[in-house]
Formats: sequence, structure tokens, C-alpha cells
Amino acid sequence: MGEGEKEEPAPVKKLGLVGLAVELLLPCAVAGAALVVLARRIPAWDLRTRAGLITFGVLLVVASVALSIRLDAFTLSRRRAWGRRQVFNRADSRSRLVKWVLAGIVIPLAAFFAATRLELPDHRTPMTVALEMRLPTQVGRAEQILNAARRAGSPAVWVPAIHALQGLASDDALQQLLRILDEEPSVLKDGGASRALSTALASYGAPAGAALRQRLEALPAAARKAGAPAPEDPYGPCLSAGFAGLESRIARTVDPQAREARLNRLHVARAELEEVVREDAGGAAGRGLAPFVMETLLQLGVTEDGDLLGFARQTAADTSWSDDVRAQALMVMAKLGGKPEVDELFVYLDNPSATLRAGALEAIAALQTRLAAVKGSGS
Repeated sequence: MGEGEKEEPAPVKKLGLVGLAVELLLPCAVAGAALVVLARRIPAWDLRTRAGLITFGVLLVVASVALSIRLDAFTLSRRRAWGRRQVFNRADSRSRLVKWVLAGIVIPLAAFFAATRLELPDHRTPMTVALEMRLPTQVGRAEQILNAARRAGSPAVWVPAIHALQGLASDDALQQLLRILDEEPSVLKDGGASRALSTALASYGAPAGAALRQRLEALPAAARKAGAPAPEDPYGPCLSAGFAGLESRIARTVDPQAREARLNRLHVARAELEEVVREDAGGAAGRGLAPFVMETLLQLGVTEDGDLLGFARQTAADTSWSDDVRAQALMVMAKLGGKPEVDELFVYLDNPSATLRAGALEAIAALQTRLAAVKGSGS
């Protein structure tokens, strides 16, 4: 090389189709992985709730846009060096804007919906699988129980697994029970497992009640009447006539305390028999989430809860719910209410629905019996 000749710079490596693919996919992948790790470290950020998922989706788009712009700026000088010979990943403003839209909005949203909507063979979503990918030392006992039940793949293991979670009596165990309710639809279709789950959730009291109310309030209007309605006459004509005759005879009892006590025992026996008949026909488990939640709320060991009482009053008056669910809400009112609720329950005695009229009668009897017992103990 002569003294007057200048050394030519080394050729810049061309960023072709592979470079474009990397710039399109890398921002979403990095942002998604970082947000999943961050969500694990923030207890208040629960990706199994609707609010948590919406927050994740918004942050995913924002982070992907920012990363896409930074990555584009990093490779811009190299792409400009090739000029028009850079076919797939050009440096002009229009091509860069299209790439930002694809990498920062379109691909992240598509990935988000696929991760939350695509159902895998084990009824889980890719998002659920990603949340469970932890080191063994990071998995608590409650989650180990749930994972073991899922790996077993047999419906028979859910009842002992639910009992084990109930026995742990921890916040983590409650979260795993709620995960079973949210992510394992087969449990609600099995009468024994459904009853075990209802009892286990009810044992956690007010925290479980608040979580169940949130799920019921988030239920779409189209799903509120899902499932078979409660039978109008679950006992058959012979037993129904027998109950009516017994109520007539007990109503003629002179002693008011003895009359109320006997009526209460009769109503309890009738409710137990109705439960047996319903279980034989498929039970509340086969009628959907709403009846399951209402029956669980009835089992909660709470006697005073203004929020739950207001929720029951609103549910009973809401015609978008099935009559069966509204009748259960009347029983929740009877469990938590006082004298003002007696007048509210009497209004339902004129309802056109036989299910609601029967539910109102049962609720009135239960509430009056409870009020009489409280008055008796106070005196």
C-alpha cells in the first residue's frame, strides 16, 4: 500500500432478516420475563387476579416500546452504513415507526393474550406455568400440595389435598385453595371435592369471604344464570306433603318457645334432606360458580359482617342472578341480619318465583329463631 493511499474501514456487518426478528421479539421477551420476576417479589401484585393481569399487560406494552426504541437506536448507525442495501431492517423513519409499533404494541399484546387465554392440556395457561417455574427452595408447603395433586392427575386426590390445605391454616394455603377454585374446573364438577373445597374455604372466615365476593362480582352477566336451576319440588309429592303437615301441626303448639324450637329443627332437617337430594342429582357443584360461592358464604363462621350483609341484600334483589342464588342470598341475610332484615325478607313472600318464596320462608324462620335465641339469652 502506497504512502498516499488511505486504509479503507472494515466493512460493517449487515443486519438482515435475523436482525429484524431479534429487534421485534427481544423487547417483549425481556420485558415479560422481568415483569414476571418482579411480580413474584411483590406480594400485593397477584397475576392470578384480573387487576393484576391488566397491570401486567399495560406495563408489558410500555416496557416493550421503551426497549424497542433503545434497541433501534443501538443498531441505527450500522443500518445507515448499508443504506438501501439494508432490505429488511432499514433506517428510514417510516420503517423504524412500523418496527416500534410491531415490537412495542402488536407483539406484546399478542403474547399477552396467548399467555393468558391459551389453555394447555392440564387446564393451565402459559402464564400459570411461568408463575410456577421457581426453584424448589422457593416453593412453600401449600404450593407443594397443590402441585402434587396436579401431577397425580386423578380426581380422587383432590379431597385429601384440600383437607391438607385446610389444615395448614395459613395465608398461602388460602391462596392455593382459591387457585383450585379458579384453575381446576373439574373440582367443582365433583360433589365430594366441591364440598371439601367449600368447607375448607369457609374455615378461613372473613378473608375467604372477601375473596369469594370479588370473584362473584367479576362474573359476567351471561354466566350468572348458568347451570341447572334448583328443583321446584326436590323431595317429591309425598315428602312435601309430609313437611307441610308437620308445619301445620307444629304451628298449633301453644308454647311459643317450643313451637319455634320445633319449627327450627324441622327446617334444619328439611335443608339437610334437600342437600342430599341435590347431591344425588349432581349438587351445587354442577350448577356453577355462583351457587358454590353462596353456599360457602353460608358456612363462614362469622356472625357480624356489614359488607357481606350488604352484598347478600344486593344479590337477592338483582334479577340477573338465578332464583337459586338469590334464595341463598336470602339465607345469608338471615344469618347476619337483624330486625330490619325481617321486613325485607317478608317482601319476597309475594315474589312470583316459587324458589324465592320458599327461600324467604326458610330465611324468615331462621332469622326469627336466631333473634328469639339472642333475646332469650339476653334476658
